Amino acid sequence: MARIASLESDFRGFFQISSDLMLIADSNAIVADLNTAWLTSLGWSHDELVGTSIFDLIHPDDLVSTMLGYHVLVDGDRETVEVQQTRIRCKDALIVGPTGPSA
Repeated sequence: MARIASLESDFRGFFQISSDLMLIADSNAIVADLNTAWLTSLGWSHDELVGTSIFDLIHPDDLVSTMLGYHVLVDGDRETVEVQQTRIRCKDALIVGPTGPSA
């Protein structure tokens, strides 16, 4: 049990300090946890995002491809899915994508 606790602690540390947007969601795409990068990059609070659908944050033009990729992973058809571009809605309504903020 001590080894599992140590691994969990290591994971949590890596998860929180990463500058990449990382989250944990259930099979229905409901956010269970997310790292600090989500909060600092997008302006949302932890409580505002936990319990919501990740699809509520995706730009409408990217929603179908994101949903398809997510369900391929959840269904176990593949272990990884490469997403070319996913724009995410910030709290202030700006959209953040691979090249940075846009209106």
